[in-house]
Amino acid sequence: MKYYVFHDNATSRTRIHNERCVACNHGRGTTRPHLPPNPALWSGPFDTIDEATETMRIFAAHKRDPDVGRCPLCLILDEEVFAPRPGPR
Repeated sequence: MKYYVFHDNATSRTRIHNERCVACNHGRGTTRPHLPPNPALWSGPFDTIDEATETMRIFAAHKRDPDVGRCPLCLILDEEVFAPRPGPR
């Protein structure tokens, strides 16, 4: 699985996404034509979550009050993927 980092310069928000996330869309994000342009960018792909975390940390170091973390949608996806499945009866 690949990871991407979303950097929103307007809000100092940075989120790590996995490639399957609908908000990430393999580092292309979502199209929202009804909203004004956002000074944001995507970094990646990264092969590991550690590489993405380091990129997020570097971005946050340049912000006064950074808001960093994992995408909540991705956390739900990860729980679904790694949740134990019922075995045969």
